[in-house]
Amino acid sequence: MTDETPAGGPYDSPRGSTAALSLSNPLIVAMAPVRARPALTALAAFDALLADLARRADAAEIILAQLRLAWWRDEIAAIDIVRARPDPLLAQLAEMRSELPAPLLLALVDAWEHMLLAEPFDLAAARRFAQGRGNAFFALASCALTGDESGAPPSGEAWGLCDLALNLADAALAERLFAATCDLPAPGKAARPLYALDHWARRVAARRGARIAWREQAAILRIGLFGR
Repeated sequence: MTDETPAGGPYDSPRGSTAALSLSNPLIVAMAPVRARPALTALAAFDALLADLARRADAAEIILAQLRLAWWRDEIAAIDIVRARPDPLLAQLAEMRSELPAPLLLALVDAWEHMLLAEPFDLAAARRFAQGRGNAFFALASCALTGDESGAPPSGEAWGLCDLALNLADAALAERLFAATCDLPAPGKAARPLYALDHWARRVAARRGARIAWREQAAILRIGLFGR
């Protein structure tokens, strides 16, 4: 078993377009207060955009991907400046800057850049990325749901690990990430949409990435109805 990154880049699974554990799942969105749904949708779209940059960033494209990430970093750093935005998603994020704070958006961008630059992309690098991305994502979602940036956000590591494993070209490394997800302690208190996302990730990891769509949706629906 090896932790070396296969040719073509680490984030390059053909399953990736369909395997994501997305916050934009309609059942999860329905658990959120109506006022929070636009911010959650924008957050999911932003993370998906960063994931797409990573998926297309093979060795020949890595510098271009860094330039795109640098552009997003600069724009987010200046998000409080009132002006026209050249990108519709950026305009959305600017409108929702109180629900999706710039420092946390920057932390999400940083996590994706660290993944792109990790050499080799081994188990340790994968876990650092999953923790950084997952925690930034869950902190942003928690802000959108509660309006409170000061509280301790729930851990997004389980979601980060499992979602990464589903999108890896390296099957051996993906297996180790599924196992690591299952070894994590039970989640602490979290808003119901985030609890559902965490639970969804742990169920998929326990099946080592095998997907049974109707069972996953039924489990999410049960959490929505009964909270567990």
